[in-house]
Amino acid sequence: MIAQESQARNTRLTELRHFTGPTRDLWPPLAECLGEVARADRCLLALGALPPAKPEPDAEVPVRQWGRLHDWSRGPLQGPANGLLNGQLIELAERGGREGSAVVPLAVAGAYAIILQLSTLTPAEVCVAILLVTARSEPVAREDLSRVELAADTLQLAQEYRRLRDTAEGHQGLTETLELLGQVQNQTRFYAAVMALCNGLADKLGAERVSLGWFRGGVIRLRAVSRTERINRQMEVAQALESVMEEAADQDADLSHPPAADGWITREHARFSQAHSSPHPATQLLRAGTRIVGAVTLERAARPWEPSEHQQVRVALDLLGQRLEDLQRQDRWFGARWATRARDAAAFLIGPRHTWAKLIGVGVTAALLALIFIRLPYRVEGNFNLRAEHVAQIGVPFDGYIGRVHVRPGDAVTNGEPLLQLDIRDLVLEEAAAAAELQRYQREMEKSRATASLGEMRVAEALARQSAARLAQLSNRVEQATLRSPFLGAVIEGDFHERLGQSVRQGDPLFRIAQLGKLFVEAEVPERDVHELGGGESGEIAFLTQPAFKFGMSGRTLEPAAVAREGGNVFLFRCELAQAPEAWFKPGMQGVAKIDVGRRRLIWILTHRTIDFLRLHLWW
Repeated sequence: MIAQESQARNTRLTELRHFTGPTRDLWPPLAECLGEVARADRCLLALGALPPAKPEPDAEVPVRQWGRLHDWSRGPLQGPANGLLNGQLIELAERGGREGSAVVPLAVAGAYAIILQLSTLTPAEVCVAILLVTARSEPVAREDLSRVELAADTLQLAQEYRRLRDTAEGHQGLTETLELLGQVQNQTRFYAAVMALCNGLADKLGAERVSLGWFRGGVIRLRAVSRTERINRQMEVAQALESVMEEAADQDADLSHPPAADGWITREHARFSQAHSSPHPATQLLRAGTRIVGAVTLERAARPWEPSEHQQVRVALDLLGQRLEDLQRQDRWFGARWATRARDAAAFLIGPRHTWAKLIGVGVTAALLALIFIRLPYRVEGNFNLRAEHVAQIGVPFDGYIGRVHVRPGDAVTNGEPLLQLDIRDLVLEEAAAAAELQRYQREMEKSRATASLGEMRVAEALARQSAARLAQLSNRVEQATLRSPFLGAVIEGDFHERLGQSVRQGDPLFRIAQLGKLFVEAEVPERDVHELGGGESGEIAFLTQPAFKFGMSGRTLEPAAVAREGGNVFLFRCELAQAPEAWFKPGMQGVAKIDVGRRRLIWILTHRTIDFLRLHLWW
């Protein structure tokens, strides 16, 4: 039986020397094990700071500050021995710190205090075990001390084993962290990078779900969830995750449930854990420099998060925060990138707090000042037509038929150049008949003169003059049958090549000839702007065919009567070109004319149309 108990105690000590849990969980089983080895009624573990190794000669030795780690007892503590021990705890702890181990008799028969200093890895601290044994003789108590001294290295071995295990886990965690950094750094798009981060953390830490939220508009929005391609932010779990991340961001702290330390509010984490069956949610903040840019929430149900795992995630997020921030800024449309750069530049000038509000205020003030005080050239705008200074209308001189056509619209003509010729065959026959009649009447007049027939001679002379007039008329028509250009210019109207042989009547218009060397601009000024013109204004025109080129002009006369157009009445403003016409200028060309009428305030330019409309329709 005694051998079995001894073997059980040795097994227990071996387990404690390979303890892997937090150090705070080591004290209760260690105190119990030491009490069982010594068969003590009570075992108390105390921790105190060591005094300086070499104090100054005249300085007082500082008193240790002792703290109680754990107090184990076999059962209810009664009797004077326990009271005496309580009164000497500090003194016994100090003696254990100086001497290492001792058996101290108490003022009760058969009661002893066994003092044992436990070896630790931290030189600045000393751990002392104080055991109370009763119903003992001093030799038996010293035997108990000898057995307990065999377990003095348990604390040191447990700490060493934990240190070696943490070192191995640290190496493994470092390797995993470097692999994760490589996976994320290789991504060139923000969404791909955050998905690689969430999936990598989930795989390496055994998490069921890893979620990442990003600050947008002052609040955190869920952007990525491990092993999830699309996120529906209207789902309850998505909104709950955002609330959990907001809770950590509001306190600027990494939070978990159950909380690792007191003082932090984890109400949203607790609510999320209960509502979504996630026993161990943990949230760590993602920073770019000193700014919080996002948060990562990890969920694992198998076991709580170890401090080393928190540290591993913390290192990864600290190294990747700025990279993700840069990718998020670049992976947006150009307007958002420009707005961010403008905000950063403005924050440098006017401060980082409420940057947009300050910038908008400065912009509105500057805009109002510009509208009130800046004066810009004001232009009256209207359509224009290019007109020729001299235009000739060529009509039909007499009734006839079209014989030959020599020109088409657009052809350049010289002074006297034939344009069209009427059919003169009938005129030639009539001219021959008139010439024959004239010759006959002249012969009759000479015959009457020879016979001295005065009356017949007078009649023949009158008939001869009539025939001569008829012959002159026909000769003139033959000459007029060929229509000619009155000056150097171009044909702008009249195409009769397909009307050969058709009859025309006297006075019908056939051709329009314009002089190209003398052109002017006829601008159509809307009635609402005509009061701005006083004559002599200058401006520019742009043709519909060549809008890239602008040509100067100067106003000459404004016709006093309005002309009706489809959009309303206009006044014709005649202007002269400021330069010689280009070769491609043709009468009838159209475009837009802008006439300078002086400088006006910018606010007047932008609002006078609206003000005039309101004045016109709201007056009574």
